[in-house]
Amino acid sequence: MSLLRALTTIALLALISMILWIVALWFSMMPFNNYKLSVIRRQFDHVNSSGIAQSRLLAEKSEVAHWGNSNLCDYYVGQFRASPLAKAEIEKAYENLTISSFKSDKNSPLKLGILFTDDEWFIDNSYYWYQWWQDHSGQLNIRPDENTYLAYAISDSYDALGDIRCH
Repeated sequence: MSLLRALTTIALLALISMILWIVALWFSMMPFNNYKLSVIRRQFDHVNSSGIAQSRLLAEKSEVAHWGNSNLCDYYVGQFRASPLAKAEIEKAYENLTISSFKSDKNSPLKLGILFTDDEWFIDNSYYWYQWWQDHSGQLNIRPDENTYLAYAISDSYDALGDIRCH
């Protein structure tokens, strides 16, 4: 009886260990994805810290997520900025800007994009950025003579590999 109890205990511990190992493996990509996002964020912040288009930072946001209907991970970094320049001048300032990304990024270099917060595409788009802008723009110090816009970079379509933020 004692031998049976010992074998049952060993089998149960082995099963629990295996389950814990599988769970740990399943969620192991989250720290790697956070690291990849931080690399992109540092490069993005470095380029934007120079005050491109005579702009100033209003707010910034970054995340690992997937906004579509699949199990892929995307890396999003963005800053809402304000500039006294005309839209055409702001677009020209960002026209050829790129940033490097993490070492194995198939999308690198990443092109910096901009979306003006009063443009129809930005307003009609259900993406996360617009909702964030709606929720927070009233708290930002925006002057009436400034154009506000989102400067962003995206690296997309990576296997989620267990990162729950990408499902």
